[in-house]
Amino acid sequence: MIMHQLPKPSHSVWICLGLAIITFASYAQVLQNDFVTYDDGLYVTNNNVVKTGLTSKSMAWAFTATHAANWHPLTWLSHMLDCQIFPDNPSEPDQTDAPQPDPTWHHLTNLVMHICNSLLLFAVFKRMTRAVWCSAFVAVGFAVHPLHVESVAWIAERKDVLSTCFWLLTMAAYIQYVQNPTILRYLLILCSLCLGLMAKPMLVTLPFVLLLLDHWPLGRLRLGGSMPHLHSTAKLPLAIPRCSLSVLIIEKVPLFLLVTVASFITFNVQESEGAMRALSDYSVTDKSFNAIVSYIAYLGKLFWPVNLAVFYPHRGDLMSGWVVFTSMTLLLAISGTALLLSRSAPYLLSGWFWYLGTMVPVIGLVQVGSQAMADRYSYIPSIGVFVIVAWSGAFLIREKRVLATITLTLILGMTIATHLQVRHWHNSEILYKRALNATENNWVIHSNLGAVYRVAHRLDEAEAQYRLSLRAKPDYAQAHYNLGDLLRTQNLLNEAIEHLDQAVQIDPKHLSAHISLATALYAANRLPETITYLERALDIEPESATVHYTLAKALRENGKITEAIHHFEQSVLIKPLDAKPRFHLGIALTDSGRINEAINSFQIASQLKPDFPDPLNASAWIRATHYDESVRNPRKAIQLAKRAADLTRYQDAVILDTLAAAYAANGRFQDAITISEKALEHAENSTAQDLIREITQRLILYRNRTPFIQQYE
Repeated sequence: MIMHQLPKPSHSVWICLGLAIITFASYAQVLQNDFVTYDDGLYVTNNNVVKTGLTSKSMAWAFTATHAANWHPLTWLSHMLDCQIFPDNPSEPDQTDAPQPDPTWHHLTNLVMHICNSLLLFAVFKRMTRAVWCSAFVAVGFAVHPLHVESVAWIAERKDVLSTCFWLLTMAAYIQYVQNPTILRYLLILCSLCLGLMAKPMLVTLPFVLLLLDHWPLGRLRLGGSMPHLHSTAKLPLAIPRCSLSVLIIEKVPLFLLVTVASFITFNVQESEGAMRALSDYSVTDKSFNAIVSYIAYLGKLFWPVNLAVFYPHRGDLMSGWVVFTSMTLLLAISGTALLLSRSAPYLLSGWFWYLGTMVPVIGLVQVGSQAMADRYSYIPSIGVFVIVAWSGAFLIREKRVLATITLTLILGMTIATHLQVRHWHNSEILYKRALNATENNWVIHSNLGAVYRVAHRLDEAEAQYRLSLRAKPDYAQAHYNLGDLLRTQNLLNEAIEHLDQAVQIDPKHLSAHISLATALYAANRLPETITYLERALDIEPESATVHYTLAKALRENGKITEAIHHFEQSVLIKPLDAKPRFHLGIALTDSGRINEAINSFQIASQLKPDFPDPLNASAWIRATHYDESVRNPRKAIQLAKRAADLTRYQDAVILDTLAAAYAANGRFQDAITISEKALEHAENSTAQDLIREITQRLILYRNRTPFIQQYE
């Protein structure tokens, strides 16, 4: 039989080389793909801590952060390492004009890890079973199956490929341990498992899988009876003693304790971050029925991978009873068959319960989010199915040429399908359109596509997608937020406030929705409500510089200067390199009569952002118009005002008004009149009536050769 032909050692080398080549060829075009807007921002593009690379501060953050509703420090460190060693893409600046990471290198890291996982998978099963060709098929199926494209092509799913690497290393360490048990080798198992859990908590089922391996192929546990030679335990270099089930379970108690701790941490993090709120939308019955159907749906996509999507909507209580009954019948039938054949075909039991068991954390009972299923969740569980196919095929198809032909056809088909699937991940718009073609009533993807259109300034299309999202799921907070925020920017304040209020009612911890709602209320001159929602936002995120800054502006306008100064100062403490809070802090300090502190704040703002004219103008105004001669400095005022005017190309009426006041303070009244008249012209063009009136009054003073002096309280 093929599985018992032991090729020369060089054959394994060629298998590994071929495996690496075919995997790279299947995924090569991923190197041309962009980041996508679905979570890549959380993990890389909008994560300023990650983009700083590996520093003492960022590494400390990696081990303490619960960002993205997960505790996975090793994943954060891997993204930071990419940002540390790979060059940025200067052609793609972010909103702060800083270069963005180049997606090519981040994709390459994912791909290299996936290739390494495939090679490790081959090596581990070859070592356990000595069935080279069956092990090779399992590895190739894992490497090039299109259902795994999501785990590889999605940069945010680095945690998948990284944690699986440690999963396989844990298995390799376990093989070494069972051949020659020592404390050091057991500690190596614990260490590998711990690192894997720090990349993704998916490894919580690994101790159970090790028990399955004890049954087959390691043969440490026998269920009784003899086995035919074909299915016998592999002949490893060292004899492996057989143990009772109780002994094998006791042996793994430290592993079970470790995964219990990891599960507790994960549950608490996801609950505290609100990631499990979506589960409350569905009853226990709905979730159970979805889990049953999803088990069969994953199998269907493994054997016929069509209509793959980045998000599959949960159907809730709309699940067909007939579909649930059929799925349950199939699950029971397959499970019963695996148990009945556990002695004659032990790989069926190990492979099938590998699939069932490793799916438990993500099958829909305790998973995060509102999806019915996700392609990425099949990354590890599919290995069990590949095992069943490989060993069953070798047993059922005795003709070598037929088996080889079928195997090569399957591999070719999977390779082509994977190549085509990678194309759908080229950018966000292509990815989301593909998902909408593959699914129905996909509220998440409609909303995400709308966000893509908004960034591209295709506002009508964006609004249409947001409304389609709400039609599919009227209580989807993110779509209410997206639509409300879009309407706010179009000054449709009443409808914007309505949708944004819906968003915060549905999701009371939605920070951006609170900020956007407060901004809309501020624009509608509803200051008390503005302050209320910003204070709620501050309860959600006390360390948000944006919230402190926005709240301070609202408080200042509401006449609460002392409170405004406090929040401006908090914003400055959190983001000391941001010039705008420094500038507005200076304005508030001016309002409170703390002039010297205000001037200092303006100077710092100008140093932080030399092309920012507002702090230059504010400082110049004080030095030109202040009644106190110890503060007034007309020459300095002219220097500052001219710099501000140069930055605005002498087109800003307010800055020209300041320059005119500076000239008048220096006794250069003709220059003051000329500049003031120009300021008046620009003000009239903008129809700013208050400014027009003030400039006109000052122009009269200059024509009377009188400078403008302001009394500060």
